[in-house]
Amino acid sequence: MTRLRSERGFTLIELLAVLVILGIILAIGALMIQTTVSKAKQDAFISNAYTMKEAARKYALYHRIDESPVDQVTYQELLAEGLIEKMQDPFTGELLADNNGSYVMFSEIEPITICLYAENYKICGSEDEEAPSSFSELSRDSITPN
Repeated sequence: MTRLRSERGFTLIELLAVLVILGIILAIGALMIQTTVSKAKQDAFISNAYTMKEAARKYALYHRIDESPVDQVTYQELLAEGLIEKMQDPFTGELLADNNGSYVMFSEIEPITICLYAENYKICGSEDEEAPSSFSELSRDSITPN
């Protein structure tokens, strides 16, 4: 009996090698996507802090006209004045509670520090310390678990 040499195909080993390579590529891609999404959520949270800063600046200017100096303004006060809309927690997708304890502190009329609280994360000192974070030093490293 003669065997035809024209029947060429892939061996089981070759197919398994291709599947392993595709699996590795998929795992690396999934990890990169997860990291990118996590960084985007952190950046959105920092953006919320800067949104509060700008609203707080307007609040301080408005109250300075009334000659009542402002040392601190809360998220709840900014909402009540209509200077800010309810912010979304980028980590959970839920709106921040009106009375969540977030605030901005001033030097004269310039906002200098913030404590921003979300459901699971905060920008306010470190995990051990509850001191407001300076706007000049805000970064992804400023975000700590509650």
